[in-house]
Amino acid sequence: MACENLSPSSTDNDFIIDISSSATKRNEKEQLKLKFHLAIIDDIDKNNIKETKEKANKIKILLSKRIDRFTVTAHGITKTHLASWWSNFGFAKENISGETFFVSNFISCQQCFTTFRYGLSSTESIARHQCHGLTSSCNSASNDYSHTLDKHVIKSKTSFRPSEQQYLTKLFSTWISDNLRPISIVEDSGLREICFHFYDLGAKNIGRTMDLQTLFQSRQTISRSISDQAELYRQKLIELIREPMKKQSLTLSPDMWLDRYRQLSYLGVTVTFVDVNLQFRKFTLCCRSFPIDLGKTGENISRVLKEELNRYEIGRIDSVYWVSDRGSNFIRCFNLNMVDPIFCFAHRLYNVLTITFINKKIDGYFNDEDIEDIPDNLGQEEFIGDDFITSGAKRVLLTIDHTKILVRHVKQVC
Repeated sequence: MACENLSPSSTDNDFIIDISSSATKRNEKEQLKLKFHLAIIDDIDKNNIKETKEKANKIKILLSKRIDRFTVTAHGITKTHLASWWSNFGFAKENISGETFFVSNFISCQQCFTTFRYGLSSTESIARHQCHGLTSSCNSASNDYSHTLDKHVIKSKTSFRPSEQQYLTKLFSTWISDNLRPISIVEDSGLREICFHFYDLGAKNIGRTMDLQTLFQSRQTISRSISDQAELYRQKLIELIREPMKKQSLTLSPDMWLDRYRQLSYLGVTVTFVDVNLQFRKFTLCCRSFPIDLGKTGENISRVLKEELNRYEIGRIDSVYWVSDRGSNFIRCFNLNMVDPIFCFAHRLYNVLTITFINKKIDGYFNDEDIEDIPDNLGQEEFIGDDFITSGAKRVLLTIDHTKILVRHVKQVC
């Protein structure tokens, strides 16, 4: 039945030759997969995004071992690759007994080995890559990247006409005023990236009449995309912390704070570790609103923390190190889970000084066992204005308030 669809000029021999050629290629591909591990990884389903991401991660892990068998070279890169970031990227290579296999569907950073899909997808994420390797050469290339605009402007760039710049200034001003947007949004790197992408699309589709409205997505589409990207990055982070988890070198720092306007409490957890390339890494593991129907007790904090840690395949609270303030609810949470945390000395310093010089009228405030921590405005809004506090005491309280800068600095370092 298949022959009915052939053109009149086609012959049976032609058809047999095509099948034979295809079969030969398949056999060669299978032979490569039997010999080379990278050949298995390089064989991908182009429509399976999750599988592609997983395989890119596998290539990075193999390259990170820094053994002679797996390396990155510039094989296949030609003069047609004009983008500046090509100087820092190459194709992964596997070498076994003098035989070599190069991947074709992925490219990898030669410094930190971060791997991206190459061929069908956009190269913008590659060009935006900021290297976390041991050298800064890749970072310098990333900083030189002027989005996709540069590849269209080989010669010196020409500024837009003053009238065009003034009109755009007016559009920005109207947009910010009418929609109550912060003025700083014009300096946002994401906004600039979108503008560069529009320029890039215009250059690619010159001479065609395009429907610009089709590029703008609904809030529901963006919301779904954010959820999908969050899950994707969560999977990347799981893979990233797997090695320090095994080496018991993962440190988490929890914190709680209150949105006084919305009367909602939030729980955040920061993770810090040193990766296989001896680079210090720090990420926000989670930031979620604390259930309003639950009291902020140690038992409830333990329950919520376990829910969040399970999403990152951290099965036990005592399987990682913890750095925390001395809030009674956090101490209770750690005691319940047999954890001996490292207490933040900056918080202790702040608390000692505050309690030492505090006004007697709020001494009873610290007898509440449910208190999370000394509030940020303690010694300022409620107490500085008291008539019977001396000017010397006021200066001391203001000094204590300024120690919050030290707390923030130590949090960043820890």
